[in-house]
Amino acid sequence: MRGPLLVSLCTFLWSLVATPVSIGLARMFRLLDVPGGRKTHVDVTPRGAGIVLWMGFLLRSLVERGQGLTTPYVATGATGVFLVGYLDDMHPLPPLLRLFFHLAAAFWVILPLPVSLPERVLLGLWIAGLTNAFNLIDGMDGLSLTLALVTI
Repeated sequence: MRGPLLVSLCTFLWSLVATPVSIGLARMFRLLDVPGGRKTHVDVTPRGAGIVLWMGFLLRSLVERGQGLTTPYVATGATGVFLVGYLDDMHPLPPLLRLFFHLAAAFWVILPLPVSLPERVLLGLWIAGLTNAFNLIDGMDGLSLTLALVTI
């Protein structure tokens, strides 16, 4: 049982183990999201699910490191987006600063692709636009993840 199925199973098991640990650590270190403003949840919610998703993605990227030219670029771009998002969750960042980092990550991801300059610009804007769209809808628990799963 090698290949994509095994990798998918391992990353799924990672999420089953790491999510409760992340929730416990968030509560222990008081990394909590308080309702109000754009937040629609009613209870105080532990933060940090993004760490589990990001680390699971990096784990998968490491396992598949030889599978493609773009894997290191996607992993590095995703890490940049994760770090900016995490900082923004802890202390809100100016929207233009977030947009700058999202654009930089998007253009980094498409760097190795053999496409023309107009296609490169459209791809970069598309990736950064989708990143920001998911960021904007992330006010309700599970909405962003659910939409991501539905669109795969």
